[in-house]
Amino acid sequence: MKTYLDTVNGHYLENPDYIEAAWILLPSRPDYNHLWDAVAQAWLPIPPDPFAYKTNRAAEYPPYVDYIDAQVKKASLDSAIKAAGIAQEAEYIAACLAVKGKYPKPGLGSF
Repeated sequence: MKTYLDTVNGHYLENPDYIEAAWILLPSRPDYNHLWDAVAQAWLPIPPDPFAYKTNRAAEYPPYVDYIDAQVKKASLDSAIKAAGIAQEAEYIAACLAVKGKYPKPGLGSF
């Protein structure tokens, strides 16, 4: 005989016709200590993804074409365009550093 615990309603089910995802298979009809262990095991928090910062950063980084545009402007012989390129590069780098600060690598500080 198989006994399941319905974690949504708190009911025991013995030899059900079908199985729901929210049910836990129990080795036997539990006492209260075993019941709470089973419920706690079913509802353990999911650990955070240690690489989620990569996805988050990629979604918020400024477009790389802005950086390339700044490099082209910096290579210009026109001093006004060159100055605009330097300013654009500084803005791009500041935006990237802000994103890195917002989503730091786990355990390694801000970058």
